[in-house]
Amino acid sequence: MPAQMMSQNGNFYNLGGQPPISLKKLVKLMIEIAGSGSFEEIPFPDERKKIDIGDFYSNSSKIKSELGWEPKISLEEGLKMTFEYYKKYRNYYF
Repeated sequence: MPAQMMSQNGNFYNLGGQPPISLKKLVKLMIEIAGSGSFEEIPFPDERKKIDIGDFYSNSSKIKSELGWEPKISLEEGLKMTFEYYKKYRNYYF
């Protein structure tokens, strides 16, 4: 899952769950959970490859060891809850 940053007393932590998931798999999962949608894969432009940071996956072991934090909701369940919320309140967003 794409990482989220959190700070506590000057420390920074990567927040995420396991296992790591690629952006492509995340998009496919979102489409599956939403029940609709599509995507088109477009090759990364050659001129931008030199600034690409490559793959990044969160590792929440530091925050777990220092603060005892760990995800309580799976990626799938979090996405389901998010889509349900936006479906319920979509009139406020469009």
